[in-house]
Amino acid sequence: MMNAQWCSRQVCVRLAVLPSVFFLAVTHGQAIQPTPPVTVEVREETKDSTAVTATLTVTAQLRVSDAVLVVRAAQGVETERTRIPLNLPVKQPVNVNIPLGVQQAGEYRVQFEIQASAEGYETAGTSERRYLVADGKNPVRILTGRQLRREKRSGIESRLRELAKSGEMDVTLDSFLAGSLARIPGNQQIEHRGLIQPLAPPAGGIEPYERHQIVDGSAQVVRDRDPITVIGRIFYTDRNGSLRPLVNATVDIRDNDVGPDEHLTSVVTGWDGRFSATVNNNDGWFQNGRDIYIRVRTANGRFRVEDCSYWPDWTYAWSSETRHDLSDGAVVDFGDRQTATSNEASILFQDLNQGWNFLTTSGGQDPGFVDLCFPEDASAYSTFWEEIDIEDGDEVARDIVLHEYGHATMHNAYDGHWPSNTGGSHSFDDILNQNFAFTEGWATFITLAINDDGVYHSNGWSRTVESFTHSSGHTAGDGQVNEGHVAAGMGDVRDVNIEGNCTAGNCDPSGANAAPMTSIWRDALWRSNADNIGEYWTRLCNELNWAQRSSALQALAFNDIIVPDCACSIEVAAGDRPDAAHVVSELRDFRDRGLKNTSFGRRIIEMYYKHTREVAGLMLRDNSLRQTGLTLVQRASSARSVLLKGDTKEILVDSQVADLARNFITQAQTIGSRELRQDFETLKPLVDDLESVSAGAIGAKFEAMEMRQKKKL
Repeated sequence: MMNAQWCSRQVCVRLAVLPSVFFLAVTHGQAIQPTPPVTVEVREETKDSTAVTATLTVTAQLRVSDAVLVVRAAQGVETERTRIPLNLPVKQPVNVNIPLGVQQAGEYRVQFEIQASAEGYETAGTSERRYLVADGKNPVRILTGRQLRREKRSGIESRLRELAKSGEMDVTLDSFLAGSLARIPGNQQIEHRGLIQPLAPPAGGIEPYERHQIVDGSAQVVRDRDPITVIGRIFYTDRNGSLRPLVNATVDIRDNDVGPDEHLTSVVTGWDGRFSATVNNNDGWFQNGRDIYIRVRTANGRFRVEDCSYWPDWTYAWSSETRHDLSDGAVVDFGDRQTATSNEASILFQDLNQGWNFLTTSGGQDPGFVDLCFPEDASAYSTFWEEIDIEDGDEVARDIVLHEYGHATMHNAYDGHWPSNTGGSHSFDDILNQNFAFTEGWATFITLAINDDGVYHSNGWSRTVESFTHSSGHTAGDGQVNEGHVAAGMGDVRDVNIEGNCTAGNCDPSGANAAPMTSIWRDALWRSNADNIGEYWTRLCNELNWAQRSSALQALAFNDIIVPDCACSIEVAAGDRPDAAHVVSELRDFRDRGLKNTSFGRRIIEMYYKHTREVAGLMLRDNSLRQTGLTLVQRASSARSVLLKGDTKEILVDSQVADLARNFITQAQTIGSRELRQDFETLKPLVDDLESVSAGAIGAKFEAMEMRQKKKL
């Protein structure tokens, strides 16, 4: 996985120019949005220099009623048809011609909206955005947002090459693309949440496309005596039109010099939008004080929003004016500023911030770096490019962004693994491959866990997922192969809302026994590589206590997902000990701090989850095996305490414990299944390797075992 400042696109320099790699890019792992109830295709027909006819092919994917096409055109566009009732038979395309005219050259935005009703949906339409491009000479064209952006970027790249040939070396993409940080009038009402949450680290200070034009002076800028302090506050306009703090954005502090500018330092904005940085005033020989300006980017060390329409990818940025010839000890206050241009990028960036903050705090595990590209021609997550793509127009729906963020963070959690038999069109009512249903249902579950409103809001349509019911044609117990049930089932496992009739045994009991998000995300999904909800459940089940497991089983069954109860072999070994829960908690901590940190350790964890139910059953039938297991559990719990104390010389697995472990393996193999016997055979060398090894050498031992395993493979 790319978990660095520059994504794989830029490292690979868009290898899609090569036909074979391009084929891989379009066939490898595209997780697209759920199909809307109504779909629209837009093409241009008859056209001249002042007019064009947009032909819309409208298809109802299910039975809809009260369908209306609404055309919303920018000022300067002439059209006679702005509201057209439609009769839409199921799966039968209907063509609608919309004449559009312009009197002046320019670019004009046009929105084609379908408004409709359908059973099970709050709203059942869709929306498509296009741009009319007219130059007064050539025929008017209809372009997508990405096509329009690509044309502009292509022109900029040509201009940059011309400037480079003429010797102009201090011009970058920012010179053409960066917006200005607009001042906010003093009478504006500014809303902010005032949250105190973790912040991401700033992004690297210099983008790849600036490396020949910007000098990195960040290592020498801080000085204790007479420093320059740079402060300010950054805002954006949210989807409701309110000014809000732009949180976790990288602010670059730069010195405007003759020749290349000097990058001084980077910081991130806080939850109130404020930033503060301190630099020295060493402006070089015979200079009269630094000339400071700031540059704000939709990037940090955990997520980023870029324009990927034309290589190289460009991170959205906004710059201020320059404050010249600053004195020692100056405080440079840039005041309250807003990202007025390209504000969509700021909205998307804050969606990523919301997702990252939720999984890091409520979920207890940093999900890693995620890239987002806007504008694109379709909203999806690509496992090949390792990026979220958001279609121009889809930025209006936060749930679309968070759904794709759910896919991206699952890919990170799986360390690059992606379940097979996924990809392609899908909807909430479809019967899918169980892997496909899980990946899509998980992404929607993450969306609704973050928003917590029970409804998936897309672009032009919305559907309640809480208390989800599917269309006809389904059978009982098919929840594992339906993304709506997977999303609703996982939501019911997590939420505290009680649904259904518990007296009749058909309900989501949740309440105080709802599963914690840390168990759902950090403990059960992270590094699990679970392909479907059945595999995932075997991990989650063992992370929950008895009451939580009971509630989760009922919640899943309430959503037609039937999974077996689990028996945690460690809990069985601990038995009725008064400190059993504490022992289990300590061993989970030992797993998370130690075993999870190496791929060899993770294979041991996988083996445990694979066989824990069978081993638990064996111990319940064989008291001798259970007693041996209890002793091993106690010693493992003690080992965790030794490691935490940092006593590097103490032996964790002495000869007595090693003999007990060998005895346990042999006993379990004697009465266990064939698969258990085969897997447990691989544990014997592990016991031999760890016998009489000091705590300080355990990590090195695991690394050595991992290297040996890789050589065998």
